[in-house]
Amino acid sequence: MTPTIRMALFLLPLTISLGWLFVDAPVPFLREAWFVLLLWALTGATRTVSWRAALSALAFGIGVAAPAMVFIGFVMSTAGLDVSESVLGSWAVVPVLEELVKLVPVGLVVVLHRRRSGLTLNPSDWLLLGCAAGAGFAMVENAQLVRHDPGVLTDMARQYGPTWLVPGAWGATGFVGHAAATGLAAAGIGLSQSLARVAAARGTSTTLAWVAWAAPFCWVTLEHMLANLRVNTGSELALALGNGRLTPWLFLAATALVTATDLTWARRTLARSRTLRQRWALRPALRQIPAELRVLNATAWLTRERLARSNGGTPT
Repeated sequence: MTPTIRMALFLLPLTISLGWLFVDAPVPFLREAWFVLLLWALTGATRTVSWRAALSALAFGIGVAAPAMVFIGFVMSTAGLDVSESVLGSWAVVPVLEELVKLVPVGLVVVLHRRRSGLTLNPSDWLLLGCAAGAGFAMVENAQLVRHDPGVLTDMARQYGPTWLVPGAWGATGFVGHAAATGLAAAGIGLSQSLARVAAARGTSTTLAWVAWAAPFCWVTLEHMLANLRVNTGSELALALGNGRLTPWLFLAATALVTATDLTWARRTLARSRTLRQRWALRPALRQIPAELRVLNATAWLTRERLARSNGGTPT
């Protein structure tokens, strides 16, 4: 099977799915698509993956994560644990399961990428893929919400925070949205991986790496739980974390941290490597800049641990 045929077999069902979701809920669909494109642009100078990986994460969010939650709900209902009829289940169980399931597409892309290239992903990659996977999941959920309650579109429009950059919380629900939430959690995994490599090279504790992984996931999960609690019960407890106002800003801070970290390492690697500088200088066309940036970022990420060891534990 040729690469062209494989790409066509991948894009055709994805295009049909996206078209269907756009027809069902055009406004929230465009919001999620805009957010993925924005993250694609923001990580343009620092990521190591191509647009195919981002599309794969989006597709897995639609075709794996969303159906997985439906299947989990069916299994739980069959076992007599119908969370749709349980207030406790809807705010204490569903958010945790959703936040975990939305990371599965990211893991699939990571495994496939490593199998093809032998390389791991840097934090910018994790951030982008998390947002894409969450956006795919959100597109399906939004279409279902709009189909059952068309008035939800009005609530989606009442947002706060830097909504021109990050989808803000929906009206009174206080949840930043699946794309940003999964992106934040995935960025934490990427940063954790980076910190763990440095800690291993230095022979120091990996506690900070565990915090970098757990803190973002726990934050977005707790916020999701409080949002569901407010929707189902009207409880004022949901306001404890600011009802979603803070998380868009936390997401922007995490994005700045991730891209700054990767950009710093790319610049240091370029300064050290004559071969990479020659590649950059001899690129034949402007259109090859993205490809050369991916090579540079992949090299920077690959050599980080080696540099830490060769400099006595300090990756300078």
